[in-house]
Amino acid sequence: MGSSVEIFNKYANRYDLWYERNRITAENEARLIKKISSGARTPCIDVGGGAGYFAQILGCINIDPSHEMLAISKIKRGVESVQGYGEYLPIRSESIWFALIVVTICFVESPKSLLVEVSRALKRGGNMVLCIIPRDSPWGEHYAHKKDSPFYSVARFLTRKETIDLIYRVGLEIETIMGTLSYPPWLEPYLEDPQPDRGEYGFICIRSYKNT
Repeated sequence: MGSSVEIFNKYANRYDLWYERNRITAENEARLIKKISSGARTPCIDVGGGAGYFAQILGCINIDPSHEMLAISKIKRGVESVQGYGEYLPIRSESIWFALIVVTICFVESPKSLLVEVSRALKRGGNMVLCIIPRDSPWGEHYAHKKDSPFYSVARFLTRKETIDLIYRVGLEIETIMGTLSYPPWLEPYLEDPQPDRGEYGFICIRSYKNT
């Protein structure tokens, strides 16, 4: 966990430039997140929101352990940002309606601890949207082999099934799963609308809710 934070502090600007270098893919991801988060109530948090790209879109508070990423989030995007770890959220129990987690789960030591903590912070009836790059997709395989990347060299990707099982194990109920990036990473990207996922997309988001 500590080493991941050090990497994001050191390469924060490089990470943020990904959204500019990959505008079409980033836009596709943003479309999916907006679609599946429709109707989400506030207050909301973006757990491990980094430079605030998605937190800005949804109007969420960005909680991230990297002070350099939070500086970009605050200064560049004007996002309310709080330093903290997803496994130890600086949030009262049952105090938020919505939590967004975009790829963060592959950079933490204990994915289950992260989701248990998010569930603790959610109000009953609150929603969590968890987005991943499935390990068993062309995108997951591509990033898993990018050992020259300071970010993906420390990432541990989950499969679609592993992620679904984990959500159920922490007591949340799944509402819907949607995906985007139907094209592989080595082909020219194009804009597309998010669709219900059946295991064929390179970026998926799972919306769940707290029932008890």
